[in-house]
Amino acid sequence: MTGIIIAITSMAGVSATFGQEADHAPGKPLLEVRAVGAQIYQCKETDSDGLKWMLREPIATLVDGGRTIGTHSRGPTWKIEDGSSVEGRVLSASTGHSTGNIPESHLAITRNNGRGRLAKATMIERINTNGGMPPSSCSVAGALLAVPYTATYIFRQ
Repeated sequence: MTGIIIAITSMAGVSATFGQEADHAPGKPLLEVRAVGAQIYQCKETDSDGLKWMLREPIATLVDGGRTIGTHSRGPTWKIEDGSSVEGRVLSASTGHSTGNIPESHLAITRNNGRGRLAKATMIERINTNGGMPPSSCSVAGALLAVPYTATYIFRQ
């Protein structure tokens, strides 16, 4: 399966405006890619809501100009073919432009690896999200669910 997934930690109370304002984000754009993949969820027991789908990991392919150049996976981590990679954490996120879409978000780079195109990246924007959100509840603890999604990632310096 090819695709993209981003692990998002708790987003309660976090909001922002994205997408159309991407050109006004701080920092010089280093790389813009399209992600195609899935968000992988696992059905888990919660203290207050019973069984609920919880994000386990993203799995995605990063595409530039119609060519696969990398992957996005648990961490969250983005790796590209020149050997460079980054890990990030969510700084802010929107509530999504549709209930079925994962939030658009700004992520801080927490680790850079390699000497390629991502070596100087300091932040990532996730915009133009489509899909990726699970149903509100699940019924079998431990079950897995892959929810397809796409997004645009802009890596900035």
